[in-house]
Amino acid sequence: MMANKKILLYGTGKQLRDFTYIDDVVNLINSIIKKYRHKKQSFEVFNSGKGQCINIINLIKLLSKKVNIKPIIQKKQNKSEM
Repeated sequence: MMANKKILLYGTGKQLRDFTYIDDVVNLINSIIKKYRHKKQSFEVFNSGKGQCINIINLIKLLSKKVNIKPIIQKKQNKSEM
């Protein structure tokens, strides 16, 4: 959007995604390493999702409003729909 390029939108744009800020992921990984450094257990599952979903269309609208730029959206078919 900032470079005035088209945003390729696959499907309806109503798909939900849970985005996580990269610094939060890095902090989580560091915490896990510190906590489990001396444990003998070799496998554990951790969920790092934020737990707050947004659909792609609403994300584009939110970003557009924040940067005050009208997005150029090009709708594309999913490969599975072809």
